[in-house]
Amino acid sequence: MKLLTPQELSNESYQAMEEISGSDLNTVFQKSLAHWKYSESKSSKALEFGIVSHAMILEPERFDDEFVKALDLAEYPDAMVTTKDLQAWLKDRGQKVSGTKPEITERIIGIAKMTLEQVFIWDLMVVEHAESNADKTIVPIADYEKVQLMRDCITSNKAMADMLKNGIAEHSIVGKLATCKVANKVRPDLITAGGHLVNYKTARDIHPEKFGKHCYDLGYLLKASLEWDMFTELYGEEPKAYIFL
Repeated sequence: MKLLTPQELSNESYQAMEEISGSDLNTVFQKSLAHWKYSESKSSKALEFGIVSHAMILEPERFDDEFVKALDLAEYPDAMVTTKDLQAWLKDRGQKVSGTKPEITERIIGIAKMTLEQVFIWDLMVVEHAESNADKTIVPIADYEKVQLMRDCITSNKAMADMLKNGIAEHSIVGKLATCKVANKVRPDLITAGGHLVNYKTARDIHPEKFGKHCYDLGYLLKASLEWDMFTELYGEEPKAYIFL
C-alpha cells in the first residue's frame, strides 16, 4: 500500500491506471460489469466545475499554475466589441469605415501603430489571452467568481478552515487490500493533519434526504468505504471520521 503525492502521480496518470477505483465499483454496483468495462467516461459542466472548485479550494498553490479566469469585458470599458464600435473609432479619426470586420480591424491596427494609440479590440484580446495561456484551462467568469465565493465561505468558518490547514490534498493511495483479489486506488480530496478523510462536494441541495439520495445515486458512500479501508490499511488505524464538506 503506497501513498503518492500529486507530483508523483498526477490526476491524469491516476485516471489512466488499471487499478480499481470507487467509481469503478459504483458503476458495477449501479449498472453492470459490461458498463464498467466498455463505457467511456464523459465530461460535463458539473464535472468541470467540480475540478475547478477542488483546485481553488483544496490546492490553491496548484490552481494558478493550471487555471486562469476568462477575460472579463467589464474590466475593459474601452474595448471595441462590435463592428459598429470599430467603425465609430475610425469615424472619430476621419478614416474610411467600410469593409468586413477583419478588414476594419487590420485598418485600426495599422493606424494605431502609426499614432502609437493604445487600442482594445475584444476579438484580438480573447485570442491573445488564449494563446498566452495555452497550457492552462480557461475558467468561465461566472464559475470563477462562484468558486471564489465558495472558498471565502469555507475559509471564514473556523472549523472548516482548520480542517484545510496542514492537510494533504489529492494524494493517492494505491495497493491491494487484504480482503481483495485486485489492486485498488483512491484519491481522497483531503487527509487532515488530525487523520480525518474529507470529501469536498458541490451540490444543488444539502437537505439530508435529497443529498442522501444524491450520495447513493453517485456512489459517494461506496467510494467513502473504499477510501476508509485503504486509509486503514496504509496507516494501520482507522480515520478519525469521514466528512462530506
